[in-house]
Amino acid sequence: NFTLNHYPESDTIHIMVYNQDNEPLTIFDFKGYYPISYLIFKSDITSEIFLYYNNPDAYAPQYDIEMVANEFLNAEKGTGILGKAEKLISTSSFDFTITGKNSGKLFWIALLSVVAVLIIIIRKLLPGGKNES
Repeated sequence: NFTLNHYPESDTIHIMVYNQDNEPLTIFDFKGYYPISYLIFKSDITSEIFLYYNNPDAYAPQYDIEMVANEFLNAEKGTGILGKAEKLISTSSFDFTITGKNSGKLFWIALLSVVAVLIIIIRKLLPGGKNES
């Protein structure tokens, strides 16, 4: 038996044999089983529904499903069809990323520049600073 300990990230499984003096591994009559998950929710039929996924940093929501289980099980059921997957484009004005080899240096240069400008402004505003009339 071969068991996956985590959810697969693609439709391909690679099996490697590390002992190089063995014969190649031949597999016959391979069968795979994968559990199917259902997404059950209550919605207004006339509204458009969006499904957001693939965020490994997101926490799983905590619901007390026992409170609404009977309502869900007795409700009229429908089948949804997923459309084409679309990449979510962030609308946040603060969402930017600096990547590359010099991204750390660029951050520190920008931070030191801001600190230097603030020190110059504070020195001019304090009594006894330069350019005082």
